[in-house]
Amino acid sequence: MNIICSYNDNLKSFLVEIVQFVLTKYAKDLDLSNLTEVELFKKEDFPYSLDGRTTKGGTKIILTSRLFELLPCFSIEKLNGNADFNLILETLYHEMGHVNDWLLMPRLYRAVADASDPKDVMAVQFWLEYIAEKRSCLLGLSQKAHMDFCEVFISWKWPAKQFNYEDASMNNYFYLVKVIPYFLARSIDSMERADYLLRMRNPILKDFISDLNKEIKRIETIGLFDSVEPLRPLSQVINNYRPIFLNS
Repeated sequence: MNIICSYNDNLKSFLVEIVQFVLTKYAKDLDLSNLTEVELFKKEDFPYSLDGRTTKGGTKIILTSRLFELLPCFSIEKLNGNADFNLILETLYHEMGHVNDWLLMPRLYRAVADASDPKDVMAVQFWLEYIAEKRSCLLGLSQKAHMDFCEVFISWKWPAKQFNYEDASMNNYFYLVKVIPYFLARSIDSMERADYLLRMRNPILKDFISDLNKEIKRIETIGLFDSVEPLRPLSQVINNYRPIFLNS
């Protein structure tokens, strides 16, 4: 595996240690036979906030410097328990999960990459992100960060009266659908979820999440699949709520 950080040699050495640490401690059950490269970029290299991404057909993981810049040092031993370090570990594991899932569900990942049917793409992307994030959350590394995320999520009104592929804001329905899988994965506990829904500011969003959660529960009973067909009802929910948000 090629591990790259072209702008900082110290960070490259640290990245090598982190990759090996995650492989050894957390990722033993993942099939990473297709993973050929992990590269760390400056966060400024991207026009939007990004911590990690899997690219090139599930063979390359990209990480950005955002979380690395928050660390007090570059020593795994000294960073034990550090919240930002734990988020780095979780992010890398999340992306390794995508590498694993790309092998298991190549047709679903291809459907997202090709965007051949826009009506289904959002549902497929929703499901793939939910799987990867739920797996990462089960590590238990960043529970406080997950709770903070959920608190921020429910505090926003999410008017979502627009639809586009670029705007990462609460006004964009496409972005809302990208964020909800993280909320669902990070609020698995039924009592916590009920509390979040009770305090949610947007009643339409509350109904939307309740309907999405019903679909997620149904899909989870199916087991492993690599077809868009089981996701059609989820796609219908997502597309049915789009005009409700846009016209509310």
